[in-house]
Amino acid sequence: MARHLRGVAYRELGRYPEAHADLEAALDTYRSGSYEWNEAAVTHDVVPTLRAEGRTAEADSLTETTAAANPIFVRMHGRDGAKAVPDED
Repeated sequence: MARHLRGVAYRELGRYPEAHADLEAALDTYRSGSYEWNEAAVTHDVVPTLRAEGRTAEADSLTETTAAANPIFVRMHGRDGAKAVPDED
């Protein structure tokens, strides 16, 4: 979770290489177990990072593949890790 949050902070600062490193580390951890909600949340933060860098095709592909494999990703549509939200289902 710490890597996820730090990745979001780096993204907000425009420090994309650091953001990717932390967000990918968080994804690797969550993909190693049954953490579908966490994986979906991190992916929702990776997508805008890719878009901010102009990597639209990669962002679109990640969105499509994650939506197909993880229904939780679709249910948390529009989530942004830089904003506090109430507990989610």
